[in-house]
Amino acid sequence: MTLWDHTDNFQLSEINTMIVFCESPGTDPLCFDFKTGGVYLFSHDPTKKAKVFSDLSQYVLHELLETERLVGDSDLREDESNQLIDKYLSGEGIDYNFRRMKL
Repeated sequence: MTLWDHTDNFQLSEINTMIVFCESPGTDPLCFDFKTGGVYLFSHDPTKKAKVFSDLSQYVLHELLETERLVGDSDLREDESNQLIDKYLSGEGIDYNFRRMKL
């Protein structure tokens, strides 16, 4: 799945500042918007574009926390991990429910 598979669903002005840098676990493109600095997910099911991180730093932190959680290598308790997520992975205009559902 590429960003161009979604072009029928979005205006060119909505995607012309996007750079695909990876795929979600469901093979949806994750894109960096070089105009705003945000990270967006373009989903094919449901068809949707959503801001999921404020910037690339947030995305990298999210991936580190998820990797630690998956391999069980974190010294953090669940409440401490949730506090870090609330503190460092929040931002304006982020679709948190969509991010949890897709990532």
